[in-house]
Amino acid sequence: VDHFGKYRSTQEIYAAFEKLNLTAYQPSKYIPEHVSNAKKEAKSDWQDDFFREQFLVKMMGILFLKRLESSWYALLLTVKKVLEIHKSTLVKVEAFKTKKSSASVDVDLEFDDEQTDAFALQRKSGPIRLSEMKNLIGFEQNLRHDINMLNEIYESLLAFEEDYHKGMEYDQKLDKLQELLENKRNLDNKKVVIFTAYADTAKFIYEELKKRGITKMAMVSGQEILTTGHQSTTNYNEILQCFAPYSKLYN
Repeated sequence: VDHFGKYRSTQEIYAAFEKLNLTAYQPSKYIPEHVSNAKKEAKSDWQDDFFREQFLVKMMGILFLKRLESSWYALLLTVKKVLEIHKSTLVKVEAFKTKKSSASVDVDLEFDDEQTDAFALQRKSGPIRLSEMKNLIGFEQNLRHDINMLNEIYESLLAFEEDYHKGMEYDQKLDKLQELLENKRNLDNKKVVIFTAYADTAKFIYEELKKRGITKMAMVSGQEILTTGHQSTTNYNEILQCFAPYSKLYN
């Protein structure tokens, strides 16, 4: 997919992601004293929260594009999660300004198990209290900027999803996959294994192929098992046995 919503080309999509600060993921940037003290105490850059957060933002930028490359649906879910994190962080800032509550923010990554690199880059020194922020105004302004940008991207993806379900937009990679499966049906060996990097994409492919008439199929990820048959949705080995009943494992 090289376009969705207001973004009519790959270049426009890339440019939109490049404009993101992803402020919620780098709170240390707004505490100069904390940053300088952390740099003195850190034995290496990897133990410095400021550096780790900057690197995490770069990784997130790459993650957006990797998710889009996998499927537009996977990107939609990721953008939604990141948008929700920025919105909840802004709510904390607004509550702190009005009530002077003891709110704190942290680099909170709520993704599935593929984001191991991102998890490894979370802050190590714990949450940052908003009362410690010397540039709370800048933090709030950049949060609002990111929320506006993320919301534009998210709404554009939702518009694409709506048109896709109406048959007004197409997923070329999924169409090609269906073509390959149709050709496979004419062969003696009709079995197919499809690997994909993200569980969200695997579930999307499963649901879409089921709509297109594929009747003997299962989807397995680290989070769940789905099947069009009567196999267990908790026993991974049962799915394996159905796919390969005669093998080194099963006889």
